[in-house]
Amino acid sequence: MLPRALYLDPPPGDRALWLSCGYTGTDLAREEITTTSGESDAYYDWQRRTSNDNGRSWSPFEPLTDVIDQRDDGGIVYYPGLTKTDPATGIRYCPRMRRTWPGGKVFEFSWADHKHPFSDHK
Repeated sequence: MLPRALYLDPPPGDRALWLSCGYTGTDLAREEITTTSGESDAYYDWQRRTSNDNGRSWSPFEPLTDVIDQRDDGGIVYYPGLTKTDPATGIRYCPRMRRTWPGGKVFEFSWADHKHPFSDHK
C-alpha cells in the first residue's frame, strides 16, 4: 500500500486547487497545469510544469500569463488544455476553450437572473 501524502500545498484563503496532468507524447514526458478557483467559474494563478522522466522530477512551475486578457472592450479567458501528440503524425497540439465577456470584466457573473455577460456556449 502506498503511504498517504500531500501532493501539492493548498492555496491560501477560500480557494480550491485544480490540477490537470497528462502525457505530452509517446514517451514518458508529462505536463501538469494548475489553477485556483474562488467564486464559481472564476480561476486564477494558472501555471504549468513539465517532467521528462514520468513524474520523478519536475521543472519549476511557470506562470501562464496569456490566459486572461482584460481589454477596454471586454475580457477574454483562454482556458489552457494539456499538450497532446498525435502518435500517427507526431503533431503536437494544445486545445483551449475561449470565454468572452463583451463590454465587461472577466469573471463577472449574474447567476440569479441567468443573464450572464460572458459567452462561450448557449
